[in-house]
Amino acid sequence: MTSLSVNQLSVRPSGTTNEVLITVPIKCLGPAVDTKIRLYIYEGSMLPTHGDLLATYTQDASFSQGETKNVVFTHTEEQRDEKRRDIGVEVIIAGKVVISREFDDAYTWPLSQLPDWTQMIGLVAVMAMMGMVVPMMEGE
Repeated sequence: MTSLSVNQLSVRPSGTTNEVLITVPIKCLGPAVDTKIRLYIYEGSMLPTHGDLLATYTQDASFSQGETKNVVFTHTEEQRDEKRRDIGVEVIIAGKVVISREFDDAYTWPLSQLPDWTQMIGLVAVMAMMGMVVPMMEGE
């Protein structure tokens, strides 16, 4: 029986505007095998389910016994209201899905975006508390 492992993926800018490179490391733990790797990119969602399907990509990959490959997909982003992206990965052998993994909030688009105000609420709360405590410490 063929055994494969999909490890934590990585996402980085491609150097071209609106493109990201998504790298999926896959290790063959059994005998050599030919596969199809399918990648799904979804709009993130606050709900336990994914948002809209944005793109689907498929690549063929052959593995030798014990071999690890980085399967790289190039995705062109479009500006949408939701900035978070979820990613699904399937490994298909002989027409059958043998591995299915999901990565929630795998990245935020644009990748170089500064934090928005919702990510800074904790810092604002600490600064507000300090603003109340400092005058008390000074005896005012």
